Amino acid sequence: MTEEDVKFIETQHIDLTNVEFGEGDVENPSFTFSATKEIGAGMLFGEVDATSAYMAGDITVEGNLQDAMAFQEIIELALEALEDMFEEL
Repeated sequence: MTEEDVKFIETQHIDLTNVEFGEGDVENPSFTFSATKEIGAGMLFGEVDATSAYMAGDITVEGNLQDAMAFQEIIELALEALEDMFEEL
């Protein structure tokens, strides 16, 4: 991460229990991850494999690694559902 990346750090949260997404911190998250905007966006759009990015040091994870891995699976399922939905249009 470069000094320029640090200038644009944003905190986002995803609460899978209450199906909530937004800006800001939450108390006691099960995990947090840090990545550049490019890596984060690539993960959300299925262009970057989170496991490979983690192993390459492009993502840092603090907290429960199993929850972080489950999050990646949820993202993949959501992307598949969106692709199917758009194919039907």
